[in-house]
Amino acid sequence: MKFIMLDEQPITLNVEFVSTGFFCDNITMQQNMDRDRHKSFTEFNCSFDDDYFILSLSTHLPQHRINLQFNLIGLYFIGGLRICLLGPKFCLILNYLDYLLYSLT
Repeated sequence: MKFIMLDEQPITLNVEFVSTGFFCDNITMQQNMDRDRHKSFTEFNCSFDDDYFILSLSTHLPQHRINLQFNLIGLYFIGGLRICLLGPKFCLILNYLDYLLYSLT
């Protein structure tokens, strides 16, 4: 049951290229599939922080098992990389738990 609850949660992928010379115009994403097939992945948000030179990408993952490729166009530097997966807080209350605890006493 735990895995069903996990699989149904929407997951957001955040990637930050820290201290970089890349801008939003320099990046594309693609979803790699079986047999060397791929499709362009355009559903992402991109922003650039001019003060700290951080390129931030954010996208909702259409499925949990996915192969995404970031294509960085140009010869620029990247000082660091941050990757974060986010999901909403989700609780499932099982009605039979009260019965189970009652029957054990």
